[in-house]
Amino acid sequence: MMKLVNMVKGLAMDEVARRIIVNWEHDKGTLKFWRASSNFVYVFAYKNKKYFLRFCHEEENSIEQINAELSFLEYLKSRNYPCAS
Repeated sequence: MMKLVNMVKGLAMDEVARRIIVNWEHDKGTLKFWRASSNFVYVFAYKNKKYFLRFCHEEENSIEQINAELSFLEYLKSRNYPCAS
């Protein structure tokens, strides 16, 4: 569960999401908050296709946890399981 202080900081005028989204091609004005629990999730569009931006505060997950999650997603993808990669 995300700490309340991290949620408040993360949602403040969508500043963090707006700084992160510049690393991806996207259609301007399409970034919208979707949900927050243990992660922040935003939806955005690029060339009329929907994408999700998911991030968390650095205190919420260790690099080991993130790497384990990415490895698991790659495992699922390698077995043709539909997942975000």
